[in-house]
Amino acid sequence: MKTNDKYLGGPLLLGRSKIQEWRYLVNRLKSKLAG
Repeated sequence: MKTNDKYLGGPLLLGRSKIQEWRYLVNRLKSKLAG
């Protein structure tokens, strides 16, 4: 998750709520890919 933290460095300015949204979407994508 270290690489992701670098990407989230910018969105941090938008607020933590946005990061929560992204993590939720990413987790959904991962679960879909996992089957």
